[in-house]
Amino acid sequence: MNENLKIAGVVRSILPKKDDMRAVNHFVNGQLVETFGDKVLDHLTADEGHYPGIVSYSVREECRVACTPITSALGREAKKLRGWYGQLLDHVVTQKGA
Repeated sequence: MNENLKIAGVVRSILPKKDDMRAVNHFVNGQLVETFGDKVLDHLTADEGHYPGIVSYSVREECRVACTPITSALGREAKKLRGWYGQLLDHVVTQKGA
């Protein structure tokens, strides 16, 4: 990792849906929390009993740059995705000034 990089926060990304979570997902989650502590931004991505994180919905595939709107797709999953990324970008902007 870049030693000069200021970490604004850590977001779990490309998570499987709740029913598809495996031991490796739980292991990686524990490692993230152990390594980054309160930098893990659970409050930005909590959703319906899932691990807080950005679920790997198919609409996410077009997300390659940090801009909004993050997807032009319609529907419930796209709406959630736009909300998560919007909150994440807002958080990064506020941390930049800190």
